[in-house]
Amino acid sequence: QHAYMSLSATASVAGDRWSLADSDVRSIGGIALQLHQIARADLLRCGVGGLDGARHRANLGYSGAVSSVLTAEQSTFELAGVMLGAGIRVTDEATVHLTRCQVRFNAHGLHLEGRCNVTLSESSLAANEVSAVYCTPDVK
Repeated sequence: QHAYMSLSATASVAGDRWSLADSDVRSIGGIALQLHQIARADLLRCGVGGLDGARHRANLGYSGAVSSVLTAEQSTFELAGVMLGAGIRVTDEATVHLTRCQVRFNAHGLHLEGRCNVTLSESSLAANEVSAVYCTPDVK
């Protein structure tokens, strides 16, 4: 599923638990997957981000806020942002766990703010155009 030329999220989850396997969540100009409040999501072998590297990029592949939790395995976060934007943006006290994932071809691979918690295991941050990891001054 994808949102075409949208500034909103293709998939936005505020509560409950959500699981996706062998799926793509894509956006052009907006956010592919957004979790906020107490939402939880588990991804297995998924693609998250934009559609291609030229004009059809997401602004953010994944955005997690408040106390949301994303657990992803064997998934790819790609094709998000041009100078700004990121494959994964984590704010507040949100948590992200990546296992055997790729974060690639984004403006920023990871954009971290606040008291967020990010864990990478056997994962790669490769070919991100501006930075692999961007932290705002308030990151704890």
